[in-house]
Amino acid sequence: MAIFAMFVLGGRLFFLQILRHDHYADLAKNQYYRQSELPAKRGKIYLKDKYSDDGKSVVAMNNTLDLLYAVPNEIKKKGDLGEAAEKLSPIIGIPKDKILEMLSNSDHYVPLKHKLTDEESEKIGKLDVYGLVLVPESWRFWPEKSLLAQVLGFVNMDGKGQYGLEQDFDKELSGVPGKLKAETDATGVRIANGDNVLVSPKDGDDLVLTIDKNIQANTEEVLKKAVESHKADGGSVIVMDPYSGGIIAMANYALKQEDVDLNNYQKITDYGFFDNKTLRQYEPGSIFKIITMAAGLDSGKIKPEDTFEDKGQIVIDGHKIMNSDQKAHGIVSMSYILEQSLNLGTTYIMQKIGKEPFYEYITNKFGFGTKAGIELSVEDEGYVSKPKDVNDHAYASMSFGQAITVTPLQITAAMSAVANGGNLVRPRLIDSFVKEGKKDLKKQTETIKRVISEEASRNLTTMMVSTVEKGHGKQAKVQGYKTAGKTGTAQVPDPKNGGYDQSKTIGSFVGFAPASNPRFVIFAKIDNPKDVIWAESTAAPVFHDIADNLLKYYQIPPDEK
Repeated sequence: MAIFAMFVLGGRLFFLQILRHDHYADLAKNQYYRQSELPAKRGKIYLKDKYSDDGKSVVAMNNTLDLLYAVPNEIKKKGDLGEAAEKLSPIIGIPKDKILEMLSNSDHYVPLKHKLTDEESEKIGKLDVYGLVLVPESWRFWPEKSLLAQVLGFVNMDGKGQYGLEQDFDKELSGVPGKLKAETDATGVRIANGDNVLVSPKDGDDLVLTIDKNIQANTEEVLKKAVESHKADGGSVIVMDPYSGGIIAMANYALKQEDVDLNNYQKITDYGFFDNKTLRQYEPGSIFKIITMAAGLDSGKIKPEDTFEDKGQIVIDGHKIMNSDQKAHGIVSMSYILEQSLNLGTTYIMQKIGKEPFYEYITNKFGFGTKAGIELSVEDEGYVSKPKDVNDHAYASMSFGQAITVTPLQITAAMSAVANGGNLVRPRLIDSFVKEGKKDLKKQTETIKRVISEEASRNLTTMMVSTVEKGHGKQAKVQGYKTAGKTGTAQVPDPKNGGYDQSKTIGSFVGFAPASNPRFVIFAKIDNPKDVIWAESTAAPVFHDIADNLLKYYQIPPDEK
């Protein structure tokens, strides 16, 4: 029996000392090492900036600011807590009684204030108070405060991105922290000359956006002025390069919107502010007539020289359809249908195309009903009914922008296809990633597919120029430039009572300039204006003001004689 026991013990020792040596050696070693994390620097975010030396301007960066904390036990060794609170109060802006209460809650570590100014740190350093400690901390800083806030989002106290790009690219921006193993004694105290093992942190990537700082600022200013002047609920604007898909500006504004400074995000009372309405679905109204006309021209079911007899009304599936002006216009051209925004005209075109082919143009070609694919995760898909699921009246309504939901971004991308000669391009916010501060990885333009022919694009552009010059888009016209566009005054569905809310409208305008060589597409939307209901008086002037600034900013020569 004793021999058997020795055999078992020997085997166990062999297992522990030989086979499991590395495992137990690591356990023993770790008893004398304390591991800590070395934070990586969060990547910066840049905007394009024509006026800066390197063509870009930082919009999100990192600042090092002091944290003030106190060790009450240390304060009491050489002074009095009340006296310390009295000296600190005028410097850090916290009432004396509150500071004293904070100091009384713990003996060892009491954080009093983060993000001290340089002046505050300097004054605290001169105080004759033992037990106060200043520790540098890295904080996210947005030098432009509110500019592009809904696209950027913010970084919380835990260093995590919230909303927008800060959230969707949190991993890339955060980088990878390093590790520090410091040798300690048996009590866990770090040994100054111990065997330290350092793994360097990998800093986060920088993001360079396609958005231009100066255009974004002007766009936000124009939109704010329009919303306030019309006492509208809010509004949205997108400016996009039709060839690269780069978003040049993306703005939202609400009438009751509070003043926002991303550096003080904790003071925001309603985080619904960060809901980016350019990515939210709505019924577009008459701007969708451009898509119907594009499908008709590309399919060959209509030609620019064709005519149509507008009799004032038609009945489909028991439902009466009329033009918004409730008039009969007689025999009219295809261009006139867009110029005067005739519901009966686009219904005629849709019927010529057929429900199934029309559905294919809307979805599989122009991409409605699926996300446009920008680098923000909160984008809506919109909704397009399949032909088998709805009646003919629903498809007639879709032809002029009712019974269908789209996003402003989808409309902007579709209009870019008209502007660039027929190709649907993926919208994007990111121009490049800068890795390790040096590798500039450009994000390539993604052409999704050809959706209409070059001929259809040219013919539709001509019609849209005529719509601005002769139709409802006159206020979008920029003097000296051929401007292509279309208004849309949409009704707002009433979910409680069914049908549409007769007291609300959404005015929108989408177009591009110069029409002969498009440099940008602009989408503008004004939600529920109170003084006027028609988009030609609300959204079209917003387009004009932004386009006028763009043409001057880029120094684009006039194309109109």
